[in-house]
Amino acid sequence: MKTLTPRQEKFAEAIAIGANQSDAYRIAYPISMAWKAASVHNKASAMAKHGGVVARVEKLKEQTVALSIWRRQQSIEVLSEIALDQSMKPNDRITAVDKLNVMHGYNARDKEDSAANQLASKPCIDVTKLSDSALKEFLNAKIIY
Repeated sequence: MKTLTPRQEKFAEAIAIGANQSDAYRIAYPISMAWKAASVHNKASAMAKHGGVVARVEKLKEQTVALSIWRRQQSIEVLSEIALDQSMKPNDRITAVDKLNVMHGYNARDKEDSAANQLASKPCIDVTKLSDSALKEFLNAKIIY
């Protein structure tokens, strides 16, 4: 990998953590904050294509992913140990299970489930039992749920 200048390194680091190219360029080259957006965009685009910068961004992203996977795996292991340890307080074990469920998304309600629950909680009117005038009044009413 080519040796990068300190500013190229700063640009690569900013890209690796999610900054767009123009913002990364402004971070690496603060003087560019006074430039026109098109000028910053052109310079940032050129830097993003630089072979050494591309390689460095890829390397930084790989390291970030590896670190986050390690942390997640370690969290799962520790929480699992707590949840399964009979000597732990019940509240601690329940909290560990709850945290594991959150990590795995088991506590998230999907949109269909949420919509179904909202409808189920609303009062139902059997319109077949309404008189003609009551049905007309019902249909003309502005009901807000």
